Amino acid sequence: FPLGAGIAAVSITNGYHPLTACLLGFLGGAAAGLVSGLLHTKLKIPALLAGIITMTGLYSVTSRVMGAAPNISLLGQPTIFHWVESFGITKDNAVLIVGL
Repeated sequence: FPLGAGIAAVSITNGYHPLTACLLGFLGGAAAGLVSGLLHTKLKIPALLAGIITMTGLYSVTSRVMGAAPNISLLGQPTIFHWVESFGITKDNAVLIVGL
């Protein structure tokens, strides 16, 4: 999760569409899960320990992806809700669409 969130945050701040950023974050998280799974299946490391090893290694990778910044501000950046509003769906008429 931290690697995927870092990838998504950096992608959004670099101008990528929020949906694209989420997809890139998902792929980064899936790659991290693949590494953990390979440690477990190929090297016969117990699942919990494989996850701990993977997360320890990914700590520095995530820091590098985020440019050694402890956090990235997303204030003022476009969100998925901005994209939905471009279709004319607002908070007021979304209630009518859903029927609540």
